Amino acid sequence: MLKRIKLPFIIATVILVLTTAFGPTVVHASAPVGSYNIRNKLLFLRNDDIWTFDIVQRTELQLTHSGNIRNYCVSADANKIAYVKGLKKLYVYDVASGSEQFITDTETDASQPSFSPLGDKVALISLIKEKVQVRFNYFTEPVQQRVRHIWIADLKTKSMMDVTPGVPFQHSEVRWSPDGRWLSFASFRIGMLEMLSLNAKSVWKVYLMDLNDPKHKTIEIGGGMSSVWLNSDQVVVSEGVAANVLSIYDVKTKTKKPATMFRAGFSAPTFSFGGLNNDVVYYEVILDADGDGMIRSHNIQSNKTDDIVKNASAPLFVK
Repeated sequence: MLKRIKLPFIIATVILVLTTAFGPTVVHASAPVGSYNIRNKLLFLRNDDIWTFDIVQRTELQLTHSGNIRNYCVSADANKIAYVKGLKKLYVYDVASGSEQFITDTETDASQPSFSPLGDKVALISLIKEKVQVRFNYFTEPVQQRVRHIWIADLKTKSMMDVTPGVPFQHSEVRWSPDGRWLSFASFRIGMLEMLSLNAKSVWKVYLMDLNDPKHKTIEIGGGMSSVWLNSDQVVVSEGVAANVLSIYDVKTKTKKPATMFRAGFSAPTFSFGGLNNDVVYYEVILDADGDGMIRSHNIQSNKTDDIVKNASAPLFVK
C-alpha cells in the first residue's frame, strides 16, 4: 500500500514501500535542503538526476531535480557536485542550498568531470574543435579526426585549458589525485611497435599525467579504461569489461599488484570504493543490450556480491 506523507524540509512527496519478504523497506523522497549530508552515502544517476542511497538505512533520496545530467563528481569536502548537462554545459551544484551555478559551455561535448582537491577546478573530457591527423599504423595513411582531450575548467574565471594539446589520441575517464599532483586517465594510443605491425591494434590504457611537471610528463601504468584513487600514492586500475580485474598501482614504487575481480555483465568498468578499509567495490552493471542497469557491491574480504540499487548507473561512494 502506498501512503503520502508531508515532512518538513522535504520538497517532493514521500513514497513508502512496505517491507516484504523480498527485501528491506526503501523510502523514496527528495533530499531536505540545507541539512542533508551526502557523506557515507552512495550516489548514482537515475532518470538524468542524482540520487543517494544510504547503505545502513537502505533508503533512496533524490538529490537534484535538474534533469539531463550525464556525468558528475563530488568535491573533497562533499559540499559541491560538478556535473555535465546535455552534451556541453558544466554546472556546479551546492549541496547545502540545493542551487546550481553555470560554469561554462564547451565548444563541442563534455563528460566525466573530476574536482581538484581544493575544489577550485574541474578536469573533464571534451572534443577538440579542429580535426587532427590520426595514424593507426605505419602502412596506412593518417585520417583526419576530432579527438577527445583532457581540459581543466577554472571555476572562478570560468576559463578552459587543454592539458593535452597536439596529442592525436582519444582520452577518457580522467581522475584527479587527492594531493593534486596527478591526473589519471585512459587513452586509446598506438606506440612505435604497434605502428610497425599490420596486425597490431590500439588499445585503451591508463596513464598518469604529472601536473607539477612543466611539460605535463605522462607515464603508462597499465591496460584498462578507468581508474580510482585510493589515496595520493595508490590508484586502482580496471581492466576488462565483462570480467573486471582491479589492480593497485603505487605511484612511489611504480609497482602494481592485484586487488580483486568482479563480473559486470555488459557494462564498462565504472566503479567506486566504500567500506571502512576500501574493501567494498560498488559497480555499474548493464544487464542487457538495451542498457537496463543496476548497481551491485562486491566485498573483497568475503567475496560476496549483492544487488544494491535498480535502474541506476554511475555509482560514487562519498566518504
